[in-house]
Amino acid sequence: MRLFPDWGTLPSESTIEQVGNSLILRALEPRPAWFFVPTRREEATRAYDASLQGFKNCVIQYKRAAILKKARGVTVRLNVTQHQNLLKWYPAHVHPHVFIGLAEYWTYAEMGADVARGGIIGASPHLLLVDAHQIPAGTRQIDIIRTHPTGEPIAFPRTGKSRTAPPTTCSTIPEFVRSLISCKVGVQSMEHSDVVGSSDLPLPRVSVLFASPVAAQTFGPIGA
Repeated sequence: MRLFPDWGTLPSESTIEQVGNSLILRALEPRPAWFFVPTRREEATRAYDASLQGFKNCVIQYKRAAILKKARGVTVRLNVTQHQNLLKWYPAHVHPHVFIGLAEYWTYAEMGADVARGGIIGASPHLLLVDAHQIPAGTRQIDIIRTHPTGEPIAFPRTGKSRTAPPTTCSTIPEFVRSLISCKVGVQSMEHSDVVGSSDLPLPRVSVLFASPVAAQTFGPIGA
């Protein structure tokens, strides 16, 4: 039995999804938030990995990043059809509510070191969310680059060898949660029918992660 990951490899999409969802819920405590997570079969008809429920609504499609050595960054390959469906089924809204989620880590060892130093919250500055509607349909990959180690992460849409659209900023998990709380991103449940297509059907089976009613102290002013 192998209990540990291969520490020198890139974190999987499933790992990033679990860590990302957990960080968001922890930061939102004690607000009534939880994630609807579709089955793999259901994901094909929904185009996302996780949908925030309760406090606000938004959807996230997580992606495993690859190493971008020259720029000391990462790159994410998009499924063109899946991305087009995200844009079509969840139209643009005054508040961004459709996101691509990824991690900047090149290895499990890097992520593990951050968690060892600061708990799971230590990973939060390196898990990023990109507004999907800022990534044009037809984009095949996104390069994520920081101008310096503590600089702002920037997303560069790319088709083939060419960058095809203006760069857009990324949000770290703490920044994303602050924006949720201040009503800059996400939509209220009452607005749900306005931004979700009629093909979005109720599901008989769901897998969820719940936020506990205990307030999180470690994120400080994020949850204020």
